[in-house]
Amino acid sequence: MSAREHSIYSKRGLRQNQILQLLENNSAMSNYDLCNELSCSEATIRNDLRDLDKRGLIFRTRGGAAKLAGTNPNPLDNFSIQFRINSNAALKEAVAGYLFSSGLIQPNQSIVIDMGSTCYMAAKYVSECDFPLSVATNSLNIANLMAGNHNISLALSGGIYYPEIDAFDTTSSLNLFSNMFFDYYFMGANGISKSSGVTCTLQDPIDRMPVKRLLMSHSQATILLCDHTKINKTYMQGICSVNDLNMIITDDACSLEEREAFLDIGTKVAFAPVKNQF
Repeated sequence: MSAREHSIYSKRGLRQNQILQLLENNSAMSNYDLCNELSCSEATIRNDLRDLDKRGLIFRTRGGAAKLAGTNPNPLDNFSIQFRINSNAALKEAVAGYLFSSGLIQPNQSIVIDMGSTCYMAAKYVSECDFPLSVATNSLNIANLMAGNHNISLALSGGIYYPEIDAFDTTSSLNLFSNMFFDYYFMGANGISKSSGVTCTLQDPIDRMPVKRLLMSHSQATILLCDHTKINKTYMQGICSVNDLNMIITDDACSLEEREAFLDIGTKVAFAPVKNQF
């Protein structure tokens, strides 16, 4: 890299200084939000974040970046539920808003909501329903949202709680859910592709797959809630094939190529409008 490119007064240097200031003010931001703030392409942001990460000035995350927490940052701190909620927040908000406004959820239904940030955003809308609804979850944060609404009959799996993923252990979850049946299972994931199906990471302290697969088999329909950045991403742990999904709800901020990849999966896809697109 040339001296000009390194200069803090170059266009790139000024933009990277802005990135550092934004991360200082917000702790963590997604690529999407950085693009929106700085009015530049995602490729430009990725290159800047890669450079800043190499220089030890930030901590890169999946789909964004976070400021360093002191001199010895713990990367796991950046994967808290709150960080995941803030990452691609506008996209997740669109997915969640579409789910509740689409009319899918009707009075007296039984639904189960998966752990994860997009599902949490959806749960915020569900928690404001003014009609009778039965909701099950193994997420403590989602349960807390539901607990204040007298219209909602809540089922929460117990057992050992893992705050880093906001979930209870699989044994207790299986014990509860094995005798329950649902109209919808709203599922989260880390990646989806036509070839690999729906996948997630192996960084969690518990094996979530038995619970997810049980809930799919006990639900009349499984709907994947994911922002568009999950398309064509594959992680180590397989959840299910795309044929096991009844519907995918994502956001409409995707590129033409990403939209075509969603449609090529062969499952019904709803593209939720994102407010304040750049």
